[in-house]
Amino acid sequence: MLAGYDAGHRPKILNLGSPSPFNFAPNLSTTGFGAAGIVPLAVYLLNRLYRRGLDLEIAKDLATYCIAETASQDGKVGGPIRLAVTTPGMDTIVLGDADMAAVTARVDRNT
Repeated sequence: MLAGYDAGHRPKILNLGSPSPFNFAPNLSTTGFGAAGIVPLAVYLLNRLYRRGLDLEIAKDLATYCIAETASQDGKVGGPIRLAVTTPGMDTIVLGDADMAAVTARVDRNT
């Protein structure tokens, strides 16, 4: 999955997977979100809970929740969660341990 912004600062998400029959046809997300890997539960939750224009902190919580919930249901998913934040005109930032601990604690409190 590739996420970023075009020259007009519009967000873009491309799925670069090549499941049959696509033979590596990049797919542009039209939903405003994307998921890769073991995705059915995450996509279900995102379809229910995602809204365009979400506050960044809520988006971080939603991403963390989807990953954690998927991991709780599927043994092939798991391990430490890491998030990266990309904003127009700025470098992509990978959240550090303290920031991830805060997001995880917030999600745990609210679920």
